[in-house]
Amino acid sequence: MLIGKGLMANLFQNYKNDSSIVVFASGVSNSNETSPSAFFRERNLLEDSIINNPNSLLVYFSTCSIYNTSMLSKPYVQHKLDMENLIKDNFSKYLICRISNVVGFNGNSNTIINFLIEKITNNQNFDVWKNAQRNLIGADDVKYIVHKLIRDFKESKTVNIASKTSIDILDIIKQIEIFTNKKANTNLVDIGEKVNIDIRDIEIYLDEIETRTNGIEYFKTLLNNYYSV
Repeated sequence: MLIGKGLMANLFQNYKNDSSIVVFASGVSNSNETSPSAFFRERNLLEDSIINNPNSLLVYFSTCSIYNTSMLSKPYVQHKLDMENLIKDNFSKYLICRISNVVGFNGNSNTIINFLIEKITNNQNFDVWKNAQRNLIGADDVKYIVHKLIRDFKESKTVNIASKTSIDILDIIKQIEIFTNKKANTNLVDIGEKVNIDIRDIEIYLDEIETRTNGIEYFKTLLNNYYSV
């Protein structure tokens, strides 16, 4: 069963008629969300999923932003942690997937790369936390890894789904400038932090994905795959 729409839901259409698996892709996706109604909606839908599918494997998408201290106090991150606890307390079989920054063009300006490309392409001014890093992973690579995790499922667990190497935000912007042939109009703010994400649970799958490229080279590949006309 597939619950939701948008980028993440589109990746898992092949599960929509499988009653043994519930792929919950209807959660709040904007990390800047503050509306209680948006959070209540996800909670209610998740609770209904628990009641109606007690014997199914639940696949839930959470966030790696919990590892970023500057993000931890955000309502979005606290909400995701609450949903994780709700699942752990009520579902017998679950796979909580904490996702890093997904790259895959779908018109959603809330994703970091879509945001940056839109700002740079349109010469719009924006603030940049110059000490920050972001961990980027391709949408199709998320699909591949989650499919493998479902296939190999043995016990309920929480898994980080991210690439091997986090990238400095200034290096990400530089590559987008090269890709778009436009200069970013930025205000540099002297804040931000490094990102460290434990990917040991999926390292075997990342070895298949990032055999020839990782880090900034991996990001270049993602730009070409998702944003080339």
